[in-house]
Amino acid sequence: MADFAYVPCPNCRREFMVGEEFFRIAEAYCQCPYCAFEFRVGAAAEQRPPVKPA
Repeated sequence: MADFAYVPCPNCRREFMVGEEFFRIAEAYCQCPYCAFEFRVGAAAEQRPPVKPA
């Protein structure tokens, strides 16, 4: 697994990088660098569409 993942902000919908350690912690919150909205990373990751292989 990579050391980071791109996560979309549920408020402004812009993506940013989050360290993979946030996915291991059940109640980890992160803050969007664009709009300062705080949210659980796991909840945002579940809303992502599946990645299509290149």
